[in-house]
Amino acid sequence: PHVRLTRAGMRLRRGVIYGVVFGAVAFLMMLPLNLGPEKFHMCLAALVNRFMVGLLVPAACQYGLVTSPQPGVRQRAASYFPLVGLLVGFMLSVPDALITHTYLPLLLNGSIGGLLIGCAESFFENTSDKLVD
Repeated sequence: PHVRLTRAGMRLRRGVIYGVVFGAVAFLMMLPLNLGPEKFHMCLAALVNRFMVGLLVPAACQYGLVTSPQPGVRQRAASYFPLVGLLVGFMLSVPDALITHTYLPLLLNGSIGGLLIGCAESFFENTSDKLVD
């Protein structure tokens, strides 16, 4: 039997995919660094943080801006999704940056990743009306 997902279900599935991909990229980026005996734990923390960015950006787009069922309103709101992604990525990166005193790389990585995820969500929001009956 074919199960049809709602918009929220599709966003959740995409969020998990974004989180796994973004988390894996962050984990792999940290592997070559000389981080001492806590290297595995620091790489794991990066993976979890970036997974949360990937998971929360679509949720913030869904529940933060899209409040109207009308397609035109949803498409206009979707133009703000990259900004939402940028802000979510930045805000979730601030605690790690403060703890490690590594501000620029962590804040840029989180912000750019959130921006890209927001752009992807904007694309899917604008094309989903054509895909849904």
